[in-house]
Amino acid sequence: MTEEEQKQLDVLKRQENQYAFPYHYVPTREGDTYRQTCIFDWGPEYFEYIDYVTELLKQINYKSLLDIGCGDGRFLREVVNAIPDRIYKGIDISEASIRFAKAFNPNTDFVSGDITEANVLDRKYDVIILIETIEHIPQNLLPKFLKAVSQHLAPNGKIVITVPSKAWPTHPKHFQHFDRESLTSTLEPLFNIESWHFLNRKSYLYSQMRRFCANKYFAITHGKILDKFYAYYRSKLSKATEQNAERLCVICTV
Repeated sequence: MTEEEQKQLDVLKRQENQYAFPYHYVPTREGDTYRQTCIFDWGPEYFEYIDYVTELLKQINYKSLLDIGCGDGRFLREVVNAIPDRIYKGIDISEASIRFAKAFNPNTDFVSGDITEANVLDRKYDVIILIETIEHIPQNLLPKFLKAVSQHLAPNGKIVITVPSKAWPTHPKHFQHFDRESLTSTLEPLFNIESWHFLNRKSYLYSQMRRFCANKYFAITHGKILDKFYAYYRSKLSKATEQNAERLCVICTV
């Protein structure tokens, strides 16, 4: 390969790597209103429960995994990268989210559909994950939804579920948050809860740090500051107790 060919390859690779995120969609405008940033202050919590659930999955011997309520596929992308050479599928009722999932993860199988409908999936799975999913289901529809989940689980399979804790007020896009009692009463008609895990410790200090790093007036973008911010969260707040957890995680069987 010539020096010029190598340069061309490097340029193409650099451009391709940038498309890990649709950066052209970051600047927005409506009339005279212009914005050039997207601020998400929940990143540390998100990455920590991604990592925690991924470590739980590494301890399970499985050949196939179904992510129900997969959204734009980011969580499943992390799992696929950490635990390759398995059969993976993501499903979500939102067609818009599945379009993103397919675009960002062309080698993973994603489908838009309602799992309570017949023939939406053509097989059962050794593991099913419901990551921040059941709080989005209306309470009167949860029994039917969870019954459908159980019907897509292979014999001796496991279900991994995370939900937001009642330690936080119910978000406007959620129908409910959970504690041990309410999550148990929701799941136990169909599932046996094998283990409990409590994640993302609630912290007043961290909430103030988060407001400092990202707020309506400015956002901290300096890499070293953000690295220290994330390192603090990982070392101090990743795991929690039942009393101070922002997120509950359970592993279930049928």
